[in-house]
Amino acid sequence: MPEQPQCDPEVALDTYIETACEAADQARTVTRKWFRSEFDVESKEDKTPVTIADQQAEETIRDVILGRHPEHGFFGEETGKQGTHSEWQWVIDPIDGTKCFATGMPTFGTLISLLYQGQPVIGIIDHSILDERWIGVTGRPTVYNGKPCQSRQQQLLSEASVYTTTVDMFDE
Repeated sequence: MPEQPQCDPEVALDTYIETACEAADQARTVTRKWFRSEFDVESKEDKTPVTIADQQAEETIRDVILGRHPEHGFFGEETGKQGTHSEWQWVIDPIDGTKCFATGMPTFGTLISLLYQGQPVIGIIDHSILDERWIGVTGRPTVYNGKPCQSRQQQLLSEASVYTTTVDMFDE
């Protein structure tokens, strides 16, 4: 039996970046529709909040990704795992910061990442209301709204800036 051709990850990345951006664009439509509107906030088993916007955004992202790449795996915060056998695995948080979203704060984001053989190769942070998007790709410069960017080159933690939505993320 002939050997199956292997997909070159570098060649595939451009296609997958397009897919990830389309998924983020479609998720924007959902989150913008629900932002600062009336909806119920429910609690998941782990006591974290979930809204209809979380669920619809994840469904939209999943439809875009698996519609283009049905052989890929998908792990969504709201729906769990499917297709775990694939070398390519998408990991999604449709609304990171649901508490912010639910209370009308624009500091939430959609997170879309792609792993190849368990290693991250693409990551997108999309802040739909602020119209900000970061795209990180292994071996390439990170871009912010289409322009290359980088973090400051601080050597000491005391010189770094850290932002968070809750101090509960830190201990002494």
